[in-house]
Amino acid sequence: MASLKVRADDAIMSAFGGKILTMVQKNSPNCLMSVSSEWNLSELSGLLAGEIDIHIGALRTFDREIRWRCLFATEVIGLVRKDHPLVGQKLTPQNLIPYRFLGISRLRRGEKRVDVLLGHLGMSGGVATIAQTYAQALNILKNSDLVLFVPGFIRSFRYMIPPGFVPLAVPEKWNKIEYFLAWHRQTEASPAKARLRKDIGSLISYLAYQLPPNECSEGLHKEKSPPAFLPSNTGLTSIKI
Repeated sequence: MASLKVRADDAIMSAFGGKILTMVQKNSPNCLMSVSSEWNLSELSGLLAGEIDIHIGALRTFDREIRWRCLFATEVIGLVRKDHPLVGQKLTPQNLIPYRFLGISRLRRGEKRVDVLLGHLGMSGGVATIAQTYAQALNILKNSDLVLFVPGFIRSFRYMIPPGFVPLAVPEKWNKIEYFLAWHRQTEASPAKARLRKDIGSLISYLAYQLPPNECSEGLHKEKSPPAFLPSNTGLTSIKI
């Protein structure tokens, strides 16, 4: 039986994982797809070591041995508990000064990512703690005044923002999060994996494009029209989120 080893961002799999697995099962019924979360200190180490076939996430580093495609970009939003003093306000440098921030990362890079966001507003520091998972972050958030930054596309999935939490808009000049699909150039010799890679990447872009335009946009390399791709033999003539 053929296999496909995927390492993916938790938010991507929570939002699109069911559609991805359905497509793989229908297009490649003899393929066993295994999915693991991001966890290595180096985000590309799994690809470089040959441990995985593709990596899906908001990559920050690249390598000459790695091939990649941008799937989509999404705005950054803030997330706080429902009775947080910032609820009802738009985040600004001025009203953020009294508060500290929560990051999420198994790769110990969450603090740097938050610092980049704050840097766009002329702010620095302020990260109180790093949670390893989204569920862990929510447990911390519900009992504190911390502010969590998350990808904006999760607003389209009610189960990803449970009762008790409120999303907050952020200034437009904050940078977007770009999600990539990456693979090692050595795997390009496998036609089967190349087809699955194309199918998965195109499906994610297609699903992201269907979200409200203020929550998701296409990858920078794409045209402004909807992706023409629909996976073959899936029966997904209309994909509903």
